[in-house]
Amino acid sequence: MTLVEVVGYSAAIASFVAFSARTMIPLRIAAICSNLLFISYGLLSGFWPPALLHALLLPLNIHRLLAMRRLIGRVAAASHADVFEAEWLRPYMKRMSFTKGQAIFAKCRRVMKEWNDAFSRSFKLNPGMEGA
Repeated sequence: MTLVEVVGYSAAIASFVAFSARTMIPLRIAAICSNLLFISYGLLSGFWPPALLHALLLPLNIHRLLAMRRLIGRVAAASHADVFEAEWLRPYMKRMSFTKGQAIFAKCRRVMKEWNDAFSRSFKLNPGMEGA
């Protein structure tokens, strides 16, 4: 097996690892490794399309990795702050409009109903708790 083949197979394995990652940071790290290996493979073998594609994807993956690390740092800082400041979250938000009576959390409606029923039953079973 030649060096070019080893680099090519390594690039394919790194790409598979990136696609199978469950969380974003390992995905980006594997994608960056895959980009570097595919660039090397393209240059060593003379296949320019993979080298060009991964040369374009490399800065994107680096940018996304750094953005995710910044976000994690901001979340950690916000979780330890005395006063919650939400302004840094604004780029991650999307304005939404709702009409009166529209369900916002439709997926958990059944769970909330069951919880409310159980909660109200506990007050009926404990008559002394009615004024609480």
